[in-house]
Amino acid sequence: MTFSVEWVDTAEGLQESQIINLPFADIKIDRRGDVIVSADWVLSADPVAKKHADVTMTSVWLECWQQADKSTSLKLLKQGTCYQFKVWQELLKIPFGHTMTYKALALQIGSGARAIGNACKKNPYPLIIPCHRIVAAHGLGGYSGETQGDLVAIKRKLLAAEAMFKYVT
Repeated sequence: MTFSVEWVDTAEGLQESQIINLPFADIKIDRRGDVIVSADWVLSADPVAKKHADVTMTSVWLECWQQADKSTSLKLLKQGTCYQFKVWQELLKIPFGHTMTYKALALQIGSGARAIGNACKKNPYPLIIPCHRIVAAHGLGGYSGETQGDLVAIKRKLLAAEAMFKYVT
């Protein structure tokens, strides 16, 4: 699954949140109108969060995400520095089921691997902007600023799931 992103400068309306249950973790999506303004992993087993999960959106996301050859259009609120935005744009080009090292992406855009990692850490749209597809030269690397724990476990599960669905047409 790839996301075709339209970046917008503003988002109008009341902010609404929904939690989508995915096999590897739950993700909370915040929207204003048809614009996604943030996304974040729900790490707790909070029964209130689970209670408000949107079952319809869960099935839609799972169906779309598992179709590696499909693209879904989303509007995202443009955020971050110019450099972060540049990195996030490059991350969107990494195909479903593939990875790239921090160093390779750094060389591609004339930067440093650590700066790539910092931009990934600040990603306001995990899963949508696939920073999980960036790995260390010799191993998994970190995820969302962590080098161990729940978020790294999510990265591992995402990469495994993408590998499994990579060839489904």
